[in-house]
Amino acid sequence: MLGRKNKEEFSIGIDIGTHTSRVVAVRKNDENSLPEIIAVAACESHGMRSGYVTHVSAAKETLDSLCKQMKDQSGIEIKKAFVSIGGISVTSVIASGDTVISRADGIISQIDIERSIEEAKKKIDLTNREILHIIPINYKIDGKDVLGRPLGMRGSKVQTQVFFVIVLSQHLTDLIDLFTKSGIEIENIVASPIAASQIALTENQKQHGTMLANIGAETVSVIVYDRGLPLSLQVFPIGGSDFTKDIALGLKIPIEEAEQIKMGRLQGAHSERKLSEIIEARLRDVFEIIEKHLKKINRDALLPAGIIITGGGSHISQIESLARSALRLPCRIGIPEHLLQMKPRIRDVSWIVAYGLATYKKEDVNINSKSATNHTSISKKIKSFLHDLMP
Repeated sequence: MLGRKNKEEFSIGIDIGTHTSRVVAVRKNDENSLPEIIAVAACESHGMRSGYVTHVSAAKETLDSLCKQMKDQSGIEIKKAFVSIGGISVTSVIASGDTVISRADGIISQIDIERSIEEAKKKIDLTNREILHIIPINYKIDGKDVLGRPLGMRGSKVQTQVFFVIVLSQHLTDLIDLFTKSGIEIENIVASPIAASQIALTENQKQHGTMLANIGAETVSVIVYDRGLPLSLQVFPIGGSDFTKDIALGLKIPIEEAEQIKMGRLQGAHSERKLSEIIEARLRDVFEIIEKHLKKINRDALLPAGIIITGGGSHISQIESLARSALRLPCRIGIPEHLLQMKPRIRDVSWIVAYGLATYKKEDVNINSKSATNHTSISKKIKSFLHDLMP
């Protein structure tokens, strides 16, 4: 059990998923190393669909159960947390804005940069939507590219190209309402692909060009990096549950049995050839969607660091070989090597978003993030179950 003296030593990330919700608490070390995991909890999700809240009261029971489990197992009472959002309305758009430099001597100030970002914001459609993240990705002074930030340089006009992550206002409101009702202060709301990428991707991969694809229960979320900066973020309405349904229908078996077969926990009971055909067909659908997205951003077969696949769906057999052939890119499945060396170590890629949230540092990715503060007390306590994470 953690005593009161440890109160300020840990950070908490909560990933409310469609199928499973997870929380990770880490202790941030002084040295230049990944924070140490000190507690985890997970439970089955309710009131969620395709990554967004559909029934706040049902989702609140999930969150309350998660909090109770964390307190019972580790003594940690969750008062505030970094929270993910990964529903199908989360997407990205790039826009540019420029402004005349305000100072008479032509020196660019922070105010000029902020004004150019505001001009970029005016060019995106925010009907029924809100901005989650604002990430400047390129600057120009008097039409010429600038390497790095233009702050303190001279010119007559500055232009900023901005990567915006946006989401439907209602999805964001429902998520904030959920945490408000459970009395948890939201330190930041972070798009799931960004949270995961801080853990699953190295700076070297981001520099050379890579995609992180997280296959969840009902969504596939992707984020593409090039030259160390985000190029695109998208969430697609397809996921691991579609594989389970296909197997159940194709083999005419109960959905629970189909899930076990999909994860490779039940073998030999059915035709391996038939099973392979079913899984391969659905995987090709997933990779066709991803390939279309890469073509749209002119990166198909042009990411030297390849594609990294995480999430619960990454455990599906055949996925690595099919990804290589379908996308014509290097492919890696599983936990990054540096996480396997942690103590305790993460063995399941499904936990990467929650861990990324717990270790989240805004300054690492030059991000403006959505935050909220809530002050309601936790009420209901219900049963939950814990999924395996570590020994």
